[in-house]
Amino acid sequence: MTKTSSLLGILLLVLSTPVVAQTSVRVEVAADHPHELSATLTAAGFDVLHGAETAHSLQLILAPGEELLLEPYELPVTVLERGRPYNEIAAELGEVPSGYEAVPAGYMDLAMIEASMTALAAANPTLARVVDMTVEYGAPTTFEGRTLKAMVISDNVNTSEDEPTMLIVSCHHCREIVTPVIAMKAITNLLTLYGTDPQVTAAVDNHEIWIAPVWNPDGYNEVFTGDNLWRKNRRVFPTAIGVDLNRNYPFGWTAACSGSSSAGSNTYKGPSAASEPETQAMITLANDRRFAKVIDYHSSGREVLWGYSCSANPLSTWQRNEAVALSNASGYGGSERPPSAEGEHYEWESASVGSHSFLIETATSFQPSFASARAEANLVWPGILWMLGRSVPITGNVTDATTGLPLEAAIDIVEVTYENGEANASGAEFGRYHVFVPAGNYTINVSAPGYGDFSAAVTATAAGSTVLDVALTPLGGTGTWLDLGNALAGASGLPGLVGAGDLTPSTITTLTLSNALPATSAWLVTGFADVSVSFKGGILVPSPDVLIGPFAVDGTGNLVIAAPWPAGVPAAFSTYLQEWIVDAAGPVGFSASNALSATTP
Repeated sequence: MTKTSSLLGILLLVLSTPVVAQTSVRVEVAADHPHELSATLTAAGFDVLHGAETAHSLQLILAPGEELLLEPYELPVTVLERGRPYNEIAAELGEVPSGYEAVPAGYMDLAMIEASMTALAAANPTLARVVDMTVEYGAPTTFEGRTLKAMVISDNVNTSEDEPTMLIVSCHHCREIVTPVIAMKAITNLLTLYGTDPQVTAAVDNHEIWIAPVWNPDGYNEVFTGDNLWRKNRRVFPTAIGVDLNRNYPFGWTAACSGSSSAGSNTYKGPSAASEPETQAMITLANDRRFAKVIDYHSSGREVLWGYSCSANPLSTWQRNEAVALSNASGYGGSERPPSAEGEHYEWESASVGSHSFLIETATSFQPSFASARAEANLVWPGILWMLGRSVPITGNVTDATTGLPLEAAIDIVEVTYENGEANASGAEFGRYHVFVPAGNYTINVSAPGYGDFSAAVTATAAGSTVLDVALTPLGGTGTWLDLGNALAGASGLPGLVGAGDLTPSTITTLTLSNALPATSAWLVTGFADVSVSFKGGILVPSPDVLIGPFAVDGTGNLVIAAPWPAGVPAAFSTYLQEWIVDAAGPVGFSASNALSATTP
């Protein structure tokens, strides 16, 4: 242990090691007010270890080269640990497993974990299967060419069923190797206890459960072979390596409390939101399976994280209460806190999919003894069962009232006012939706392009589920135009587009544009799609299928286009229309009207 009154000790340690062998450093910083310093350094993007703070010190882990970012603070530090291959540490402890074992003698490396998943699926073919995200979803491979893998567990695992989905994921931060032990223990318990334990049997019968033990495989490999303190993935940048995957998710990525913008930081959030293949793969998976419940395991601290860090959250009090219940079930005595930053995976699941989503900091260190890791897995197992048993307050299926087919539809609760673009929707496969809100009376609005809106009063209870199935009526018939919104204001205000007239073949229909910049030009942007699909994916002024124009806007900012509806258009065919107006005086050089949908009878 080397103690200095400045950063000289760290710098000498780094300089004494060849560049190719540089690894992370864990340091202790002396401070009269460590709590305030912790907040300052966290906001600056440093990797502060929660739970390691004392009355007069705190701890940081610095990525290779990151000590230079700390130098301006002129803090007294003690070097506690230098990163090295975990395989060396395991050998010293006598905890090296020899290949795949049903009960390993120590932490498994990546190959052993994947072999274990394959063996468990083979032994339970009706209950479990391994999903390769690249094979099944076309997800990109990691920077080092690996694929992400997850285990799916259900009573009829080879058949997609209309039931709630749950995700357990660990090791976004690869040094936290206690967390895959928890995930693998959950897989083993669900498979071995099925059919004998009533609670496990009910959970598997009534859910589709996804468990991903390692969501940062490149980094996990680095922990075992190079640097046991490594946190990020292994993407190579000109001056540094790695992105903090748990700062790379789109929700809150631009917030003031998001991750660091410095590539050398341990909390580097990446060059753009969802820039990393691991993040993209998770977003693809979640959008497909629309997880009702999510647990994201990390270490360390033994506490449940809930809600957002600095963004407004109308359900924060209730989410905190839920976190306390999950913490108690997980053996952590109700310990909880808000997250350290925005851009985290579980926050995105909550805000973008409507999931009941939490991050759990487990254990008291990243790499406790293997016996301690197994004990931790046993400790938190009841928390997994608690989440599986947590009822969905409001649920149901959205279908087409004419065909009975499932629909993807937007789900909004009038009484819950979100401020950050949060969204919830039913899934396309079964039309199933889930809403997690406190007990109370609500108004639910359900909407989908090409369908009439639905609204109803609904009551959520503290226990049990309120089931509200919704059948949306397709819009159609002569003279039916649907306003899809999405106008973009210009110098003259918000352009408006109105459609009128009969939609039967060869009859005259009229489009009227108003509030455009006078005496300029406009184009008619036209797209074609099935009636259940939103206008070009809901994108404002997209690449059109057909671009008609230019048309001259008159001196009052109006434009009228009258034309016969084309013959031979099939029934229930939907055309999407929007006006794109040259608007040099506007903030972006053009403006756009709202979009319309015209559906033939």
